Amino acid sequence: MVKNLRYRLFPLFILAFLRVASTFSIALALPLYYHRKLDPGLIGFLTAATALSYLFSPYLFRNAYKKIGIKKSLLIATGGMVLAQIGLQFSLEFWIPTFLLLFYDGVSLGLFWPIITSAYTLILSHDGIRDNDKEKDKLSRNLGFSWNSGGIFGYCLSAFFLFIIANILLVFRLSFIYMACAFMVALFFEEPKSFDLNGDLLKETDIKLNSSEKYIFPYILPLLILTIYTFISGCFGLLYPLKLNDLGYEDFISYFLSFIRMISQTIIITAAMTFKIKTLKKFIPISLILLVISIFMFGIFDNLIIYGIIFGLLGLIFGIFYCFPFKMSILKNIENKNMSGTMYFETVSGINFWIGPLIAGLMFSISSFFSFIALCMVISIMGIIYLLFQNRIKQVH
Repeated sequence: MVKNLRYRLFPLFILAFLRVASTFSIALALPLYYHRKLDPGLIGFLTAATALSYLFSPYLFRNAYKKIGIKKSLLIATGGMVLAQIGLQFSLEFWIPTFLLLFYDGVSLGLFWPIITSAYTLILSHDGIRDNDKEKDKLSRNLGFSWNSGGIFGYCLSAFFLFIIANILLVFRLSFIYMACAFMVALFFEEPKSFDLNGDLLKETDIKLNSSEKYIFPYILPLLILTIYTFISGCFGLLYPLKLNDLGYEDFISYFLSFIRMISQTIIITAAMTFKIKTLKKFIPISLILLVISIFMFGIFDNLIIYGIIFGLLGLIFGIFYCFPFKMSILKNIENKNMSGTMYFETVSGINFWIGPLIAGLMFSISSFFSFIALCMVISIMGIIYLLFQNRIKQVH
C-alpha cells in the first residue's frame, strides 16, 4: 500500500520541482532583461506582479478541489501557467502585457500550491501512512527537498546556458519548457480516492515538535524575524542583479551566485528543521549581525570571490530566519488549535515578497550604494526591536 502511495506522491514532487525552477529563474531574469530598458522602480513593480496576485489567489481557490477535484485543479493551474509562459515569449518588449501575464501567473499559482499541499496531505492521511511517523517524516523531507532542488536546478541550468550563450531570453524559453513539462506530469497524476475531502486546503501535514518545547511568546517577535527574511530577500533579489549588471558582470554570474545561496540555504533548512526552538533562538542575534555585515560588504565591494562568500553566508542566514518563525507558527497553531499561525506566516511572507521589490526598485533609482545602506538600516532597526524583546519568548517547563 505504501509503495502505491509513493507512486501517487511522485508527480507532486516533480510538479513542485518544476514550478520552483520556473519561478526562481524568471524572478532573476526580469531585472536582468529590463535593466537599462526601464526605470528600476518600474522593474520592481513588474517583479512583484506575481506576488501581488498571490496575496489573494490562494484564498480565492482554497475550496476549488471540492467542486472540480484535485486532478482537474492541477490541470487548470498548470495549464494557466503554460499560457502565461507562452505569452511572455512575445510580450517582453511591452511592460504592460508582461505585468498582466505575471499577475495572471500568480493567480494560477494560488490554485497550484494549495492543491499540491492538499493532495499531499490527503495522501499522507491514508491508513497506510497516517500512523507511520517514520514514513510520514521521510515523505515530508522528500517534498521539501523537491522544491528546494528545483531552485538549485533552475539556477544551475540557467547559469550553464547563459555561460554558453549570453542571451537572457534563453531563461524565458527554459521557464516555458518547465511549465509545459509540469502540465504533462499533471495529466498522469492519479486522483486521490476514498479520502476525507471536507478539510481546509490550507492545512498542511502535521509537523512533529518535541513535546517539551512549550513556549509563551508574543507572536509578533517571530513574525518580525520572518519580515526581515522575506522583505530583505525580496529587496536583495532585485538589487544584486542590477548592481552586477552595472559592474559589467555577465548574466550567468547572477545565476551562479544564486545557485551558491540556494545550495547553502537548502543544507541549513534541512538541518535546522531538526533543531529545537531554543537552539534556533540562540542563532538569531549572530545571524542579524552577519546579515548586516553581508549586505554592507556587497554594497561596497566589487570582487567575485567576496560575493561568492557572501551568498554562501546569506543562504545560511536565510535558512535560520525561515526555520525559526516557521516552527513558532506551528506552536501557535497548537496553542490556538487552528491554523492561525500558518495563515499569519503565509500572509506576512506574501506581503513582504510583494513590497520588497517595489521598494528596492525605488531605492536603486536613487543610488545603488544608498539602497544597500538603507537595507542595513532596516535590518538594524528591526533587529534591535527583536533583541530588546526576545526575552519575552519563554519556555514553559
